[in-house]
Amino acid sequence: MMRMNSVERRMPSPRKELIKSGYVEMKSVEKIKPILREMLAESGWVDGPKNKGTLLFSTPLLKGALPKKGSLQWLDNEIFVFEIVNFKTPYFITKVFPGDENTRDLLFKALSRLDCIYKPATKEPWINHTWHRMSFAEKDFIGKSKDEIKEMLKADWDKITGIVNKVETELLKSKAALKSPQMNKANQKPHWHRLSQPITQSTNGRQQPKRKLPLPAAA
Repeated sequence: MMRMNSVERRMPSPRKELIKSGYVEMKSVEKIKPILREMLAESGWVDGPKNKGTLLFSTPLLKGALPKKGSLQWLDNEIFVFEIVNFKTPYFITKVFPGDENTRDLLFKALSRLDCIYKPATKEPWINHTWHRMSFAEKDFIGKSKDEIKEMLKADWDKITGIVNKVETELLKSKAALKSPQMNKANQKPHWHRLSQPITQSTNGRQQPKRKLPLPAAA
């Protein structure tokens, strides 16, 4: 049995059980991934890096707003994605990957302002927020056509759509900072132009710059 670390102990119980056993069942999502990708396109969303057993995606606005400052090349250096993944029952989560800490900090704070099923208490290397537990299992799709499966997924998809819109709106509030994180005052460079003139003490106790004396005329 695998030992759990502090992150895993705070995970939802279905995920915790699977980590204890060392096995993650991914068949449900993998089986209907072509249909989910079709629904992504119909929603106007962007398919993400390929990852067996899960579905990663984003939105056009977030793709344009979030810098590629992740440290994982196999994920195309993305730092944030939405994800549909199986933990016995499929869950809809958001994931912030390892990478630039300023960007991760902004994303962590923005996501933590929203209500969800599970949110991490601290900024871990992989920041997972769990938003929705989906209602389907692999056996539900046996003998069903593509249109029937899409109808079965509609209630979950409507819920996911609402969450995506909510998360997108919150993250875009930090668009300017995410594009070009501002240095805090402690790290700002001093205004050297203000110190370019020598300082002298005046008779009234206030500091005033010395006046430059005119240069002597050439002989």
